[in-house]
Amino acid sequence: FHLVRCLNSDTAEIQPIYLIDENRSSTAMELLTMKRIKQKIRADIPARANALLPIRFVAVSDLPENERIAQALAGVRKRKRLGIQYDWLGRFCCQFGVSDLQLCIHKDDLAHDVLQHVVEHADGDLKSYRVSEKFVGTDEYELFRHYGFPVFDLTKREMQSIAQHMGFDSIMKLTWFCHVPRDGKPCGTCGPCRFTVEEGLGWRVPYLRRLKGAILSNAGRLAGDRAKEMLLWPVRSMKRVH
Repeated sequence: FHLVRCLNSDTAEIQPIYLIDENRSSTAMELLTMKRIKQKIRADIPARANALLPIRFVAVSDLPENERIAQALAGVRKRKRLGIQYDWLGRFCCQFGVSDLQLCIHKDDLAHDVLQHVVEHADGDLKSYRVSEKFVGTDEYELFRHYGFPVFDLTKREMQSIAQHMGFDSIMKLTWFCHVPRDGKPCGTCGPCRFTVEEGLGWRVPYLRRLKGAILSNAGRLAGDRAKEMLLWPVRSMKRVH
């Protein structure tokens, strides 16, 4: 979304970066998706197509370990849920001296909950955010200091509306999110598939797979609630004895 919006409304060149996780089963589909999106951009926005630079590929296995990043991620994870990709991205930025990567965390993201109290508008740019210098020394600052967040105040539904208004929703329909594709279609049960449904874009997941994902998700919640209840039984029993 942000890439195409910039192509439509800006004059700068754009450098996409893709970190290759060799163990990820959706890698081939993601590479194919990027090819399709680039072809669609050339067809729909020919005047700006050359501003999209060749993708820079870096294998996760080639990134050196970074203890500061690892400790920061572990610290955040004690309080909030957060994906392993933020360790990879942090290691990439530290290795290559990157301090201005645009990371498209949006309102529906788990990372949004981590960042919402520590970001502020970037200098001179009311449409983008950065982690505030007031939080230097915190795990959040260490983990996210390299990035700007240009869609931080948008939901996926709002992005969809903007894309429709600006006339590039057909490109958005080519995007990919599933971690475990089956027959070239989203599985419906992985985290990104369930998040996509919860964020109001369930039409992007085949109906039966969407239904299966909902059943598994609800079963997981019920099991979690049951486990929490069982943990309280000994405490309740002790209270009765006393």
